[in-house]
Amino acid sequence: MKHVWKHPEDSLAGKRMFRSLSELEQSPAFVNRLEREFPQGAAELSREGDEDSLSRRSFMRFMGASTALAGIGLASCRRPVGKILPYADSVEWMVPGKAVYYATAMPRLGGATPIIAKVHEGRPIHLQGNALHPGSLGSTDQFAIASILDFYDPERSRSYRKGRGDSKTIEADEFWSFVSEKKKEWAGSKGNGLAFLHGASTSPTRARVADLIYQQLPEVSFYEYEAVDNKSLKNATISLFGKENHVRYQIDKAHRILSIGSDFMGVDRVSDSAASDFSMGRKVDHIEGEEKPGPMNRLYVAEHQYTVTGGMADHRLPVKVSEQSALVNEVAKQVAELTGDARLKSLTRERQVSDAIKTWTEGVVKDLYENKGKSLVLAGNRQDEEVHALCLAINN
Repeated sequence: MKHVWKHPEDSLAGKRMFRSLSELEQSPAFVNRLEREFPQGAAELSREGDEDSLSRRSFMRFMGASTALAGIGLASCRRPVGKILPYADSVEWMVPGKAVYYATAMPRLGGATPIIAKVHEGRPIHLQGNALHPGSLGSTDQFAIASILDFYDPERSRSYRKGRGDSKTIEADEFWSFVSEKKKEWAGSKGNGLAFLHGASTSPTRARVADLIYQQLPEVSFYEYEAVDNKSLKNATISLFGKENHVRYQIDKAHRILSIGSDFMGVDRVSDSAASDFSMGRKVDHIEGEEKPGPMNRLYVAEHQYTVTGGMADHRLPVKVSEQSALVNEVAKQVAELTGDARLKSLTRERQVSDAIKTWTEGVVKDLYENKGKSLVLAGNRQDEEVHALCLAINN
């Protein structure tokens, strides 16, 4: 039953408000036009006979008609028909419902990460570390595991771009036709004007292919670019220890760790097992086995922004990027004074630091010195060669 609201009387004491003269006169034409101002059928909904209400019969009639019209309009809206057909020839090693595992590797900055890919009917669904590889022993980081999402990324690159500035998308056939036409021109100019831009990689296959191209086109150019690389660490290693030497941090054996702008458990990759190696020093009990828990490690972090490594720090010092180089220099000076290392002292310079940084570094250096041989100092990939050289000299 429709409820009829009783509105209070107008408080304007006989004054009537109106928006037009037609509304004031309430002429039949105005009333008819006002009712037709709404969708078709609104006038019928407002009255049922002489009563200002809607009967159950009329309501069911209108709802039935609306449902029928909706069914007619949506008759063609259905999901596409997909047929499931058996294989004409059985696929090798493929059993429905049973996973197949492949040993592969993921190219990374400074090397590659050995991983195992879990595949169901030709679709990779999970990546994990390869426990049989001697370099990683099954360890990997979050970026390698999350790279499985790149296979199913709808915004991944699927086309070619041609032109500079206002470039346009072209199909693969057009790209290879363009390459075929340019081959004669590049052969005549010995590759002059041809350039390759790629990321850092240690792939021997790519190096071999690049060498073959360079032999045929000696004027060709190769450019390598990485948004964040470890060239500063490599140059510092060569300057201190010579060529053919690489730095490998043994984080699992370090009892005291000092990180200066290095998110080694996050974006600053130092090894595949950095996070697991650090966690080895955080074990306080063991459920199985006779292994006894060793002493817990201690992590000092000086950084300009909050990172994953900073979140795990026992002692964290917020410090500007412009002050991190001076902080490392201050640590090196204090270590040289405690150890009497003249070569380390020769690498330092006279630089000013704030009282807060000096007080913090004094406590850190004292703890590092008390754990001599079991301490580690790391610098981030964004630091320059001088900072990395000081850190390597402190560790040495």
